[in-house]
Amino acid sequence: MENYSFKILGKKYYFNNENELAQIMQILSWDDNISELIHWNIIMQLNDKLLDIIKTHKGLLKLLKTLSRKNYMLLLLKIWDNLKDIIGTSKHLWEILARIPEEENKTVLIKRLRLKWLKLFIRDAHDLKNIFEFVYGESETELLELLWEDFIRETFTRTNEIIMTLHYLANDNKDKLINMLWLNNVYKKIKTYKDLLVMFKWLSLKQATDLLKLYKKEELVNFFLNDEEFHYFLLRLPHDKEKIFLNYLWTQVWQY
Repeated sequence: MENYSFKILGKKYYFNNENELAQIMQILSWDDNISELIHWNIIMQLNDKLLDIIKTHKGLLKLLKTLSRKNYMLLLLKIWDNLKDIIGTSKHLWEILARIPEEENKTVLIKRLRLKWLKLFIRDAHDLKNIFEFVYGESETELLELLWEDFIRETFTRTNEIIMTLHYLANDNKDKLINMLWLNNVYKKIKTYKDLLVMFKWLSLKQATDLLKLYKKEELVNFFLNDEEFHYFLLRLPHDKEKIFLNYLWTQVWQY
């Protein structure tokens, strides 16, 4: 096993692996301002050796926990050539994103990953949901814009997959995701009144209205086996969406 070292404040530190490095970093974290400078010096001294030292996402997470905002981005840049191998899965990626509090730095990470790497981590809708859980604002928008519409449409196969992802998105990005999926594809995936209920609740008012326009009255009525299911559906809709739903049904009646 290779032995690594660095020198700080006149003392030389030796270690063999990422876990021992993380322990030393933690010991040298007694003061925020001083520790930030010390950690910066350690990263700069080790430099390219970090590519050999950091092998696993768990080791990387331990190191990130000890570092300031400035230094964890420096560390990520130093090991960038190996990062896709260190991350490996969407779970590992969202664990790293969860350690980065600043949205601008999450955006930097997502931009540098690009679609080619993201597609390695995102194999299904659950993977995508995991990542969206830990990005917000600009980084959330950036992630959506990086993903091709064809890739998005292939990723979502069932209504509940769309719903669990919408749960984590800002309103504007909810609309953007539905536009990427195409509303007609969403319509085809709705099989029960419960699917319709949850989807209707998460859609914007405009998109909920546009979704209704794809249905004939018989299709909507056939979702419900009895009055109890229909009343359950209406009671759980927001007032504005209950109104457009009933108005649409009433309009459909008058068209016959």
